[in-house]
Amino acid sequence: MTALRRMGWGALILLLAVVTVGTELDRESRKGDLPVALVPTPFRSFALAREAATAVKAGSAEQALELSRRLVASRPMPAENLVLLGLAEFRSNRIREGNLTVQMGARRGWRDRAAQEGMLRIAFDAGDFEEAAGRLAALWIVPESSPNLAQLTSQVLAAQPGRAALAQRLASGGYWVDNFMRGVSQQDPAAFAEVVSTAARQGARFDCAVLEAATRNLVQRDHEAEARLVWTGPCAEGHPFPESR
Repeated sequence: MTALRRMGWGALILLLAVVTVGTELDRESRKGDLPVALVPTPFRSFALAREAATAVKAGSAEQALELSRRLVASRPMPAENLVLLGLAEFRSNRIREGNLTVQMGARRGWRDRAAQEGMLRIAFDAGDFEEAAGRLAALWIVPESSPNLAQLTSQVLAAQPGRAALAQRLASGGYWVDNFMRGVSQQDPAAFAEVVSTAARQGARFDCAVLEAATRNLVQRDHEAEARLVWTGPCAEGHPFPESR
């Protein structure tokens, strides 16, 4: 009996060791330092997310859909997993299913970058510029978290209804405004000037130091006409036009 008990304890300890190692390997794969293939299949969770994301980006549509479905089945709660499944459904021409899945993920994860980007693209393609501007504003709250932010911003700015929707968002204010002003003044000067001047006419109140820096940046890049459109509102009243230093 004692020998059997020892064998049982030994098997249990071995099982716990296997589970611990498998789980730890899966966590390491999340950082990108460990190849997914080295994670045992039963323990792939974060590793499966990496596999699915890679397949959605560069794999076959069938592979992307299969891996994304497995990911959602194993971890249904994270918003980014639902967005990955939605994007995989788009790639497989399941447009209606993709729309519903990404919307579900976006509702669940307003602070999730992947969900925001997915919803922004869908809204823009559908011509819902107000929704697209809202998603873009959310991404600008923490701009360093979104490597695609410059591209997405340019896409919205390139459409006149997109510029109008962004101006309305700026007029409403929010934590994202200063980051947007600092970042977008480096991009399309004409579109930026139109959005800011329109927002000012709609009652936007900008941080004067941020507005001055954006105006000066435009002047230094030989966009004085656009800079004069930006330097408007209460900040400009009684203050000289910022010249380049």
